[in-house]
Amino acid sequence: MLRKLGGIAERVLSGGKPEKIAHLGKSTSPFLLKKMQENNLAFTLRHVMKYSKFYRERLGSIKVDLKKVRHPAELGDFFTTSADITAQPSEVFLCAKPHRAFETTGSTGTPKKIFFSNQEIADMSRWGAAGLWTLGVRPADRVVSAFDFAFWIPGITIQDMLERIGAFHVVASKIHPKEVAARMDDYHFNVILGDPSWLIRFTELMHNHKQYKVKLLLGGGEHVSDDVRKRIEDIWGANMILSYGSTEAGGASCSECLRKNGYHLNEFAFFFEIINPDKDGYGEIVFTTLVRETMPLVRYRTGDVATFIDGKCACGLPTRRISKIRGRKDDMVVLGAGNMFPWIFEEILRDIDEISADWQIAVKKAAGGIDCLEFRVEKVSGSDEQLTKVIQENIQVRFNDIWKNYMVGMCDLKFTFMNRGDLRTGRKIKRLVDERNDY
Repeated sequence: MLRKLGGIAERVLSGGKPEKIAHLGKSTSPFLLKKMQENNLAFTLRHVMKYSKFYRERLGSIKVDLKKVRHPAELGDFFTTSADITAQPSEVFLCAKPHRAFETTGSTGTPKKIFFSNQEIADMSRWGAAGLWTLGVRPADRVVSAFDFAFWIPGITIQDMLERIGAFHVVASKIHPKEVAARMDDYHFNVILGDPSWLIRFTELMHNHKQYKVKLLLGGGEHVSDDVRKRIEDIWGANMILSYGSTEAGGASCSECLRKNGYHLNEFAFFFEIINPDKDGYGEIVFTTLVRETMPLVRYRTGDVATFIDGKCACGLPTRRISKIRGRKDDMVVLGAGNMFPWIFEEILRDIDEISADWQIAVKKAAGGIDCLEFRVEKVSGSDEQLTKVIQENIQVRFNDIWKNYMVGMCDLKFTFMNRGDLRTGRKIKRLVDERNDY
């Protein structure tokens, strides 16, 4: 009942206005938030046990009294995985009539189909509008959104968010950045939304145009390194804010505030966990939906690796934060130079202006059977020899263990320089690939 009352109270008290929803979010006490989560979790477990064939069978087989569960971790080693969703008919997850369906995108394999009701889409858009309001988006702004619509969720929800704010907006979808650049004089956009890779290309086209007074750039769907973000912000003289989410979560489940010191979690709609953390607290992000009735997900393993950030943010939001995503759990590759994650190579290639933001590391077999790290990077300027030297120096300084292993012959290094645009064949690039089976 508290779940139902909470949703009705929020809609009544806020009137659906983004500024009032944002105020309600900030004024909610941690105690009340915790109670809401516990009650909503109890509702969700009852709901899936009654209506979902998948959860009725899986949760029904574990030796836990579901009526007493107040935290998802109390479900022990029970999880929902992406393999569960792709291997099972959608009907076994559905708990109510769906009105919308979206599919996952990217490089993680078979698309997953996630279903929502119209009310759930409206809820996500309403909360998202409040998030944009806290970032400074107002009715007087002129917004262009380059988020895709093809089976993916952000294009539609972003459009609805901007309608709720009342801002002028143009939906560019996956139009080429040069098409938007050619229209800046007509529309004078001052808020720009899109995938980070799209924002990077757009900024490259616009870097000599200082007359446009852009106030905010918002990226989601991909990670972007700190040095690339700083270059974009310096060119525009505006903040670039990143959000994190997935189709399974219904879009962005957390976002940075203007202080950019971690992603604020939407703990009103989700119960977040980080499982199997290492000594530094980094582990896999797991979430349980708390306010969805069509296709709820219980302890869904995202595969993304991050850590919780201690302390309360100075912006005043009561919810917890997580760090930027270090990588994907399934992106780890084990080789002679140690366990490798994409973030390692992001750090190696950081602040090299002569290469683009698109790069890939391939693990291959070299002569003699040793592992080889092939750096595939897109060259913007400079010679192959100069860039090879810079990358080698960065490896030596920033990850000396890899360099030592290379020097004693435990692994090999190879550098392949490509033309701008050669690496990206889809929306996302898989940063670390294991090609040793090809030999």
